[in-house]
Amino acid sequence: MDIQGQINNIQARLQNAMDEMVDKIDRTKLRPLQRNAHLKIADCYGMKNANADEVQRCVQVNSQMMQQIDQIVNGEIQNFQNRLQRCANTCQDDFQSDNYNNRSGVPTEASQKKMVSCFASCADKSVSTIKALQTKLEGDVDSLTRGH
Repeated sequence: MDIQGQINNIQARLQNAMDEMVDKIDRTKLRPLQRNAHLKIADCYGMKNANADEVQRCVQVNSQMMQQIDQIVNGEIQNFQNRLQRCANTCQDDFQSDNYNNRSGVPTEASQKKMVSCFASCADKSVSTIKALQTKLEGDVDSLTRGH
């Protein structure tokens, strides 16, 4: 398999692991909470004796938790992606450094293999942390929802 094919396989493996984690959290934690929040918001509009400001406050209160959860989940996923990107950048920097002295301008097979190996290592480290990330996110969601 060529270098690009190997890199594509590494990316696909990492993406699949991340997609599975996000899907599990969505199904087990987020959807039930979103359903509850939407039902409560719908109840706000059924408050016959409330004025418009009271209805709006009710909607905001019942939307707030989901907004906080979205911020937490998106922030953790962004941190995960940032760590992975820093690792990949280090691989790329090492690859470029290895090829500075190469006068032909064509990267050597050895430096390409080293870069792919480095990317694979980044992916392996990242995949190994996904379960811990999932546990953290589930705990964060649980602790946030306990108060509601």
